[in-house]
Amino acid sequence: PELTDIAEHILGSAQRLQKTLEKFWRYTDLVFQTRESLGSGGPPSVRLADAHLLIRSTAKQKAQSENRGADLDLNLDEGAVLAVDEKHFSTLLEELLDNAFKFSHQGERVSVEYKINPGGETGSLLVRDAGRGMSKSKIEDVGGFMQFERKRYEQQGLGLGLSIVQEITRLYGGELSISSDEGKGTVVEVRLPAAR
Repeated sequence: PELTDIAEHILGSAQRLQKTLEKFWRYTDLVFQTRESLGSGGPPSVRLADAHLLIRSTAKQKAQSENRGADLDLNLDEGAVLAVDEKHFSTLLEELLDNAFKFSHQGERVSVEYKINPGGETGSLLVRDAGRGMSKSKIEDVGGFMQFERKRYEQQGLGLGLSIVQEITRLYGGELSISSDEGKGTVVEVRLPAAR
């Protein structure tokens, strides 16, 4: 039994390290893609139809994996085709959901809204939580390898989640906004262009 416990601990540590390295590679790759895109005159030409279906399945799966199915609210528009790669959009969504569930407690609502903005030029993804929130100065400091209050809260990883979201948004010429109240929660909005 003691050897089994040690082996399980080693396996868990190795899996966390693998996840950390994958996230680091993803972030680095996105930084280079964004630089290439800005240098070549524009974002990649791609299309994502039915984003609401991807959002629904990903959000439900994440909520269930965190035993938070009852905390999830979905309000999703249909019909827009976004100018973003499905893999990148999925990564962006997973990072936002991971933060929303990680920094809120069971019984606190996590809502995901997807809407088509007036004029149909852009679509917005909003993820709201009722968790611990951030101060304005912390929001301004969002960047790679930045974790807040690490000594106060046990956190795994490198603090790359929001930076990955930021890079994906920049890659496609979108806009990212974060509003938060400490002790009340956070709202992250990603606005991405619709495909033409």
